[in-house]
Amino acid sequence: MLMFASLLAVMAGAAVFVGADGDVEDPDLEDDPTEEPEVSVSTGSSLLDDPDPDTTPTSPNLIHGTEGHDILSGTSAADDIVGASGDDQINGYADNDTIYGGAGDDILHGAQGDDALSGGSDDDILHGEDGNDSLLGDDGADSLFGHMDDDTLNGGGGDDSLIGGFGEDVLSGGTGSDALHGGYGDDELDGGAGQDTLFGGDGNDIVIGNTDAETDYLNGGGGEDTLIGGTGDILTGGEGVDTFALDGAAASPITVMDFDRAEDNLVLLYADQDGPPDIEIRPTSSDPEMIEVVVDGEPLAVVHGGSNLTTSDITLIAQAVAG
Repeated sequence: MLMFASLLAVMAGAAVFVGADGDVEDPDLEDDPTEEPEVSVSTGSSLLDDPDPDTTPTSPNLIHGTEGHDILSGTSAADDIVGASGDDQINGYADNDTIYGGAGDDILHGAQGDDALSGGSDDDILHGEDGNDSLLGDDGADSLFGHMDDDTLNGGGGDDSLIGGFGEDVLSGGTGSDALHGGYGDDELDGGAGQDTLFGGDGNDIVIGNTDAETDYLNGGGGEDTLIGGTGDILTGGEGVDTFALDGAAASPITVMDFDRAEDNLVLLYADQDGPPDIEIRPTSSDPEMIEVVVDGEPLAVVHGGSNLTTSDITLIAQAVAG
C-alpha cells in the first residue's frame, strides 16, 4: 500500500454514513441491570486498601470488578478500573482514568479528563465524553463515541461503529466492516481492512479507504476534504472543494461520484520506483459523460462529472512503497 504523507503535505494548503451497528442508548449507570439479579456496585473509595479518610487518595486508584455484572465508579482522582468478566457498567468520572472492560458486553464512560478506554472482548459501548480520550473497541462489534474534544478511536476487530463528535478526531476502523463518522471538526478517518463506510461530516476531513479487495464507501460531507481511494472504492466529496486521490496500486477501478472540474482536484498516487505512469482519458462505453482514467493501459478510475477532464487536470504524486 502506498504511503500518503507527501500527499497530505502537498494538499494541506489547497484544496452515506451508514448508521451505527444498532441503536445505542446512553445508559444510566445508577440503574440496576435487569438481566441478572446479582449486581456488584462499587466505588473507588470502597475498593482502596485501608483508605485513610484524613488523607487524599494517591493516584491512580486501582479498582477491580468481580466475575459478575458490576457497576463501578471512579473517584475524583485518576483511577485504573478493571471490569473483569461479566457485563459491566463503568464510569471513571473526574481526572485522567484508565478503564478496561474485559470479557462481556460492557458500557464504559470516561467522563471528565483525558481517559483511556478499552472494551476488551465481546460487544462493548465506549463513551469518551469530556477531554482528549483514547478509545479501543478491541474484539467484538463495538460502538465508540468520542463526544467532546480531540479523541482517538480504534474499533479493533469486529464490525464496529465509530462516531467522533466534536473536536479534531482520529478514527481507525481496524479489521471488519466498520462505519465511521467524523462529526464536527477536521477529522481523519481510516477504514482499515474490510468493507467500510466512512463519512467525514463537517470540517476539512481526510478520509482513507484501503487497497484490500473489499469496496469502501467514502463521503467527505461538508468542508474541503481529501478522499483517498483504493481497490474498488466509491468516493463522494460532498459540499466544498474536495481532493480525490487515486491509489495507483488499486486492483480494480475506483469510482468518483461527484467530481467538479471547476473546483475539485484529482490526484494520482504512484510508486516512486516505477516512475511517472502513462495516463489516458477516455469516455466510458456506457456513458460519454463518465470518464475513464486509464493508467499504463489499465482502467484505474471512473469519474462522474468529468466530461471535460484532461490529463493536465491530474496531479501526479510519487509515493514510497511501505515495506
